[in-house]
Amino acid sequence: LSNTAGVSLLAEYQRGDFSFGLPLMLTSHNTAKGTIVGLLVSLVSVVCTIKWHRRSLLKKRDERKKKRLLKRSKELEEAMTITKESNKILNEFVGRSIVQERESEGLVILDAYYGIEDQLKKFDFDSQLELDHLRSLDLSNLESQVIDVVIPLQFQVQNSSLALADTTKSSLPGFYDPSLEKSSKLCLFVRYSLGDQVCLALVDDYEALTLK
Repeated sequence: LSNTAGVSLLAEYQRGDFSFGLPLMLTSHNTAKGTIVGLLVSLVSVVCTIKWHRRSLLKKRDERKKKRLLKRSKELEEAMTITKESNKILNEFVGRSIVQERESEGLVILDAYYGIEDQLKKFDFDSQLELDHLRSLDLSNLESQVIDVVIPLQFQVQNSSLALADTTKSSLPGFYDPSLEKSSKLCLFVRYSLGDQVCLALVDDYEALTLK
């Protein structure tokens, strides 16, 4: 503000319904130089305020993200525990199913993984080396965002066929959404034998799948 008393800066702060102003005297001389100094100080103040506000918003966003990831991690740990217990129960039935399917040259699930698309589609499933690498992953690490679903898929096999509807696979017994961000796109990879043939299938989460 330029007036007969000199040049001063009026700093105003407002948050919600609360606001206050603080006049700061920059120079007692009302001159062109004083006015320029006032403008420069005002500009620097505005830039600094914007940067501070931006840092504050980023910090709050990061804190919200950390809380969200922490909550999601706890959910995944619980889902992982429940799935392990479920697979223990299914394991005996699945063992008999595999024996029966092999005797009749039927459908046997060799490998099956469910998880975020970006992670699974990095692998060349036609490569034995890459399949071995996928098998060696520590899927107990939540950051892998992939789960092994051989047991629950073999459990779904009936009379040498498997049919999954066009709904999310995370609702199937033994499945759960392993993504840290729930908005992530999911997919299912299956390597299976049918008779003397070994085949591969890769489908999106909401894509139907029929093997027979």
